[in-house]
Amino acid sequence: MSIANQKNPLTSVLVLLLLICLMTLVIEIALIQFSGGLLGGNTNTENHNPYQNYQAVELKSMPVVEEFQGVVDRSLFSWDRKPRFVSAETGTDNDVESRWDLTGVVNTGNETYAYFTAKNGSQSETGNTGRVQLQVGMFLEKWRVDRITPETVVLSLDGEEQEFRLVTDMPPPVRRPQPRARDNDTGQKQD
Repeated sequence: MSIANQKNPLTSVLVLLLLICLMTLVIEIALIQFSGGLLGGNTNTENHNPYQNYQAVELKSMPVVEEFQGVVDRSLFSWDRKPRFVSAETGTDNDVESRWDLTGVVNTGNETYAYFTAKNGSQSETGNTGRVQLQVGMFLEKWRVDRITPETVVLSLDGEEQEFRLVTDMPPPVRRPQPRARDNDTGQKQD
């Protein structure tokens, strides 16, 4: 017994809709073939240039790298984007971070101290070597200590600020899951 022979009205409607969709598809395919295919009426690609209506644009040459030096000198991460100061006496960068590491912060309740260590045992312009203990208001080379927090110290010089983050040599602690309590033979949990 076929589906079309059944007396159900929904089946008859579905079969009729299916036949209409199939007829529409056949008509569309025929129209596409007679109109010259999917890409248009002209199937001859030898004389067809898709760019014939566009004009050529002359490209300018790229600027040399030296023209971007002003952008490189002005740090993207500095709030005022001023170039870093180069000391005339020493000819070195006035970047105190290149010479010192923040290795400790101690809060005694009354006072807070920041401990700096010279990188590679280098000596600063003022002769400081090794370790230095500072409080707010004291100076590291020419830089004034403005703020001391548990993990950072902010130094300032002529409106420029540098933030030091605490250096740790140890990796962060790994948290291990607590062992689950096991049942003993009596059915009670033991620790």
